[in-house]
Amino acid sequence: MPSYRDHLLFGSLLVLVFTYLAGSLLSFTVEAVVASSFLVLFASVFPDIDHEGSVIHRRTKAFSVLLASLVPLAVLYPEPVSMFLGAGIMAVFTSLLFRWLKPRHRSITHTFEASVVFSAVAGGLTYIFLDTFLPALFVFVAYLSHVLLDRIF
Repeated sequence: MPSYRDHLLFGSLLVLVFTYLAGSLLSFTVEAVVASSFLVLFASVFPDIDHEGSVIHRRTKAFSVLLASLVPLAVLYPEPVSMFLGAGIMAVFTSLLFRWLKPRHRSITHTFEASVVFSAVAGGLTYIFLDTFLPALFVFVAYLSHVLLDRIF
């Protein structure tokens, strides 16, 4: 079974290959690249949120405290911080929802449909705050990398 580090590395590698192959068709901004970087790392490990032993599942409480500390910063610098704050709040909400529902591991979160929904949410957030859907493509590739790696091993 691949570790979270394997998922981070494989997701990042596939996104880099995708960027190399499709880079000439895409237009990048600094904000989109920064947002994509964080979202790719998050999407690479997110499917394991349904497993109690996973790193992402265990770190939800610490992440919640970090988000609470960002609220004053979001008031001072609304645009860039608000996007990460909004994404973080959605992540914590999703994690709490999965803790309540308790789905089987590698069930609903390890599907093509989940990757589409996750990418659509990421695309919606980045469009609202950065006026670009570009990070949603990278999130889709990173999320699918996790599903693919779990299916192989």
